[in-house]
Amino acid sequence: MQWAYTSSPLGVEAFIDVNAYWYRSAIVEGSASRLLRPPKA
Repeated sequence: MQWAYTSSPLGVEAFIDVNAYWYRSAIVEGSASRLLRPPKA
């Protein structure tokens, strides 16, 4: 994904925003799934 850093500053900013959104949603979904579906022993 090197292309994102070689594009315009706006493109890099949008790229970072998308990564931040994905990271937050992954954490939220991960914690929610752990709470709703605890791992079986």
